[in-house]
Order: sequence, then C-alpha cells, then structure tokens
Amino acid sequence: MRLLLLLLLGMLPGKSLRAQLSFPEKVTGSASGIAGFINSQNLNEGEKFSSIYYWIVNHISYDRDSAYSINFSLEKPDMIAAVLRRRRGVCENYAALFNDLVRRCGLQGFVVDGFTKQQGRVDKSAHCWNAVLADNEWMLCDATWGAGSLPSKYFMVRPEEMIQTHFPFDPMWQLLLKPITEKSFISGKIDPRRGMVTFNYRDSIASYSQMDSLEKIEVAAKRIAFQGLANPLAETNIKQHRMNVEMYLEDKDVLDYNAASKILNECKSQYNSYIQFRNSFFLPTIRDPDLAAMLSYLPGEIKKAENILYRIRDTKASYQFDTQELQDQLSSLKTKIKIQQDFVILYLQTALSERESLFYIKK
Repeated sequence: MRLLLLLLLGMLPGKSLRAQLSFPEKVTGSASGIAGFINSQNLNEGEKFSSIYYWIVNHISYDRDSAYSINFSLEKPDMIAAVLRRRRGVCENYAALFNDLVRRCGLQGFVVDGFTKQQGRVDKSAHCWNAVLADNEWMLCDATWGAGSLPSKYFMVRPEEMIQTHFPFDPMWQLLLKPITEKSFISGKIDPRRGMVTFNYRDSIASYSQMDSLEKIEVAAKRIAFQGLANPLAETNIKQHRMNVEMYLEDKDVLDYNAASKILNECKSQYNSYIQFRNSFFLPTIRDPDLAAMLSYLPGEIKKAENILYRIRDTKASYQFDTQELQDQLSSLKTKIKIQQDFVILYLQTALSERESLFYIKK
C-alpha cells in the first residue's frame, strides 16, 4: 500500500513539489532498501526526486563536529553506509547519498564540488551539492543546505539562481550557456548572461557521462585550470584532481600487475598438469584432440599477460612497477610450452605402436 503524505509547500523556482513518501523504518538502513522502496511505489520521475531529497533532509542531521573534515580516505559505499548508520553527516555525505539514491532509482545525477557564499562572504571550506536531469532539464539540489531549513528552497533550483550562492570548481556544473568567472563570483558581480565564452554544457555532460574515471578526472582538471584559480579552495581542488589521477593510475597498474600474475599462475598450473600427465605416459589414454588441446591455448594467454605488462611499462604513474621478473617467468614458461607442443605434435604423428618409445628419447 502506498503511504503518501501530501505536503502543501507551494511552488519551487523550477518545479512543483510532489508527494512525499512515508518510509517503513526497516528499509532505511541501507541505500538499496530506500531505493527499493521508492522503486516499488510506481512513482513518476518528479516524485522519485522529491522522495529522495525529502527523506534525506528530514532524516540526516548536519554533523557540525565534522564540518571541516573531509573523508577522502573513505570509498563512496563506506561513506554512504556510515551516514545511514549515524544519521549524521557533512556536505559530501549528503551529496554522495543523494546521488547514490538517484542512480539506484534509474535517474541521472552527479555530485558537484565547489564553494559557496553566504551574506556576501565566501565560505572558508569547500562544499558539495548535486546536479540532476529532471524532465530533460538540468537542475541543482543542495540537501545539506536544505536540512534544518526551508527544504524546498534548495530543491530543483535553476542554474542562474544557484550561481548566486554556489560556485562549482568545474565550470561545466554551472549549467550556464555563459559560465561566469571565479573572480566574478567572489566579487559579487554575477550576471549569468555575461559570462565566459558560450559553453554547450548539455553536450559536455553527455560526453562526460560516457568517459571512464580517469578521463572524467582529467577533463575536469583542464576545465578548472582554464577558468583560473582565484580562490585557494580551487587550488586545493585542482591538486586533489591531480592526486586522484595519480592514484587512479597506480591502482590501475596494481590491477594490471595482479591480472598478469594470475594469468601466469593459471598457465603454470595447466602446464604442470600436462607434465604430470606426460610423466604417466599419457595414461589413462585420452583422445588425440584432447591431448593437443591441453597446451594449445596457453601461448595466447601468455601473450595476453605480456600485453598487460606492456601497458604497465607505458604507464604515466609516478611510481612504476618492476615487471622484469614477471616477464622473465612468462618467457621461460613460453619456451617450455613450445618444447612440449613440439613433443605432442611428434607424438601424434607417430604410429601408435611406437609412441611409447618417444618418452625414452633424450635430447
């Protein structure tokens, strides 16, 4: 049964507020539970967005004790699990949870990093909020500022209004055809109609959505650097982007190295199984095609591992793995496999009555 509590909260800058769900407590311990309940209610797009937003602002309290701490060390799932467990968080927790629920509900959204201005003064700490695509229109939400205040004020805000108080590090997330400069925002001379060069943010976001993690970090860093770094927070952010690139590259090299090692070990295991079978004079007897197949795929696997090592050697990461030992092992195994493949070919070409004698030939 759908439990809908209609809230008479008037009109929002860009959207009318929809019905708000009443969530059973048993589903609110995890993001999957909250999203699953929302998805089970046959809601339209607007109702899903408002259900997500209003659950967060009504159930997550701002953690003033952690207001100036950023949990860069936490992975997003850990961050989301922590805020649901504690029911408290800072801006990055609000934004991460909001975006996670948006994605789980089949909607499109992104976390936006930047800084804000209140009462004409730029805040000293960075801030996070969200961009969402609703009814084919990009809008902005700030669940952190919505918590503990008039929630509707920061729900589905038009870009030209949000830029008065929220400045994203990446100009793409201004969602303006003419993004304003950082200096204009800081000085208070904000006119969205007279910003930088015309920017097609819709196409840029569509392209951004198709990129892998590394490409997203790199293109964002270029846009941030292009608009200038008038605020120290922007300088810190660009350094964080560059550090993220380095971490991504190093993590990728670790994964690649482990993948090549795994292939090597699997090839060794199969080769050793073959050697045991050979030492038993290929008994019990198997079909000739099956015998040939025992080694036939191994050269291709070794080539795959070698290609992975080539990628590691060409890495842009500052810290580079020494892949020589792994390469030497692959080369050694490749030579051994070739010797045994030649033996199998000779064995299969030999008359059945003479095959056993091949095992006693020493070279």
